[in-house]
Amino acid sequence: MAEKNNKPEIRFKGFTEEWDEKKYSEIFTKIPNNTLSRAELNYDSGLSKNIHYGDVLIKFGELLDVEKEEIPYITNDSLANKFKSSKLQNGDVIIADAAEDETVGKCTEMVNIGESTIFSGLHTIPSRPILAFASGYLGYFMNSPAYHTQLLRLMQGTKVLSISKSVLQDTAIIYPIDCFEQSKIGTYYSHLDHIITLHQQKYNKLVTVKKAMLEKMFPQNGALVPEIRFKGFTEPWEVHNWKESVDISTNMVDPKTGEYDDLFHIGPGNIESFSGKTYDNILKVKDSNLISGKFYFKKGDIIYGKINPQLAKYIIAPFEGLASADAYVLNTKNGVAQNYLYVIIQTSDFFKYSVSVSTRTGMPKINREELNVYNFLAPNIMEQQRIGTFFKHLDHLITLEHKELDKLKNIKKACLEKMFV
Repeated sequence: MAEKNNKPEIRFKGFTEEWDEKKYSEIFTKIPNNTLSRAELNYDSGLSKNIHYGDVLIKFGELLDVEKEEIPYITNDSLANKFKSSKLQNGDVIIADAAEDETVGKCTEMVNIGESTIFSGLHTIPSRPILAFASGYLGYFMNSPAYHTQLLRLMQGTKVLSISKSVLQDTAIIYPIDCFEQSKIGTYYSHLDHIITLHQQKYNKLVTVKKAMLEKMFPQNGALVPEIRFKGFTEPWEVHNWKESVDISTNMVDPKTGEYDDLFHIGPGNIESFSGKTYDNILKVKDSNLISGKFYFKKGDIIYGKINPQLAKYIIAPFEGLASADAYVLNTKNGVAQNYLYVIIQTSDFFKYSVSVSTRTGMPKINREELNVYNFLAPNIMEQQRIGTFFKHLDHLITLEHKELDKLKNIKKACLEKMFV
């Protein structure tokens, strides 16, 4: 049997030695945890703080920077003295021992604790390294596939998965002997996380701006002019009726004729909620096993999911194709711009209306008749087009930022797979 090679596929220049390997039990000493529930914690005040396993699973990253992250306080201050022997230190690793899926075992390494008094709470396994490690190394290694894969066969349960302290003891901790290499790894990922956070904040800000503009650029509460408006437009907006302004296609075709085989088929299941974007699961008609009639659409038509309108599924068709009978194909008429209608569909007023009329037994759905009686406000065609163009540009910026965010996350994912053993 070939001897295991403890060298990562990708490594910083200048390091060539094999990494060392020890059991978890040789690396860590146990720290007691408490079993305080969420109800015994608060975010307002207290003498000490407590780490809940749910936060480890969802909220905290590989490193828990106490100076930056919000950690709940223990409501009963007298418990701080009771738990004092289990006070956490920098470098401690907190493992979540329960989850509804295979994320059980996710962990976070403590950094920048300073003078804070922090304990490890419900469903956590706090572990303190007895060997010296560079800050960040353990947090990133123990969340990498190299370590987490070891945990998969050790998980127990059906609806809720769990992992015990005892089964962790023989898991392998593999690390560079040189602390400088450990430090470079921790610093690299910490910097990458910082960049990801900056792009996430930029993306969140753009989404927030769009949400605000969808309110402020449309008249509210019976007004006939919006709060924010493009310079040069002053006329009051007018009421438009959907039936008089929008054509809901009735052009249903048979997808089995072969005529449409090379066109793509789109249904609500191919469209992301609230984003106007499609998933990567769109197939051509010939590959979709379609048996019933579908609506033909052209590039630039609006496709709107009529089933479960609370999911807000809509796109401007990027190509010619066939749409599911669970969607409407929309085009404007009588002085309403196509790009303006697309924005109207995204407003809170239309969303609330579509949800309110779709509540019924069985599958929620908005009918043609219900759409046809909907009224909306619109300015003159030039202002409509300006509004449509504005939101198209904003959507473009959001998409670009989302792609950059995905790119960075994929880089991190790939590095976590290749930079550890």
